[in-house]
Amino acid sequence: MSDTFKAAARYAAEMDWPIVKNYGMVDGKCMCYLGHACATPGKHPIETDWLPNATKDEETIASWFENGEEWNIGLPLGPASGIVDTEWDDEQSLATAKKFGLIEAKTLGYSSNRGGHRLWLLDERLISIPKGVKKVGGLEVRFGGGGKQTQSILPPSRHHSGVTYSWEPGRSPDDVEPQKMPEALVLAVIAACQGELGDEGAITKNTIYEKIVGEGERHTSMVSWISSEVMRMRDPHDPKEQQNILMVMRALNKMQCSPPLGDQELRKIW
Repeated sequence: MSDTFKAAARYAAEMDWPIVKNYGMVDGKCMCYLGHACATPGKHPIETDWLPNATKDEETIASWFENGEEWNIGLPLGPASGIVDTEWDDEQSLATAKKFGLIEAKTLGYSSNRGGHRLWLLDERLISIPKGVKKVGGLEVRFGGGGKQTQSILPPSRHHSGVTYSWEPGRSPDDVEPQKMPEALVLAVIAACQGELGDEGAITKNTIYEKIVGEGERHTSMVSWISSEVMRMRDPHDPKEQQNILMVMRALNKMQCSPPLGDQELRKIW
């Protein structure tokens, strides 16, 4: 059996990860019927509704490879695996990864062609967000919220460039276990998603999400934001909900206000 099968079987048995069967790469083209014309070569499942068919069963995984095909393998993200993937592949996203301390974090990590990945334990606050993926400062965060089907290709799958996905030294499943995502990044994702999604997934119009707000606008914009959030709270008197609002507020202040409001003023608004 191939190295890809061995890796997939091990992920399923030792990490308790369900595995997704993806088209692989042959002779520089995707194994799907589109071949060279495929827009996502080697990165898409063979089934449209693939999440229910992700499996931990070794015999099923073995059957994929018994005829010598080199399929790529994927990890469903979110509640299915309890894992979140963060990926950077350009200067902007790399700078964001450094900002949140992802590069040096002692969690699972691997590389593909241009980019890097870090895998984290799923934070329960992300589960109810009706989005599968969100970019924060160019950094792609895949968390499979709201039941969205989201996956990442795992080592040793083959990238369309010819590069093999590979675990970074000291960051393979042999070396470390997935860690909690940095709190600041969790809050940044929540704040960014709240900028787009209202109670029913509708686009909101709060200006603090549409642009960086400067002096003269910061206070009013933050008052408007927290007023709308209070209306969404299940219980405005719940201390835990109140503290969650404050944490998101601080992240939003840091990201969208230039310069950020002082914490004393922020707490007064809160």
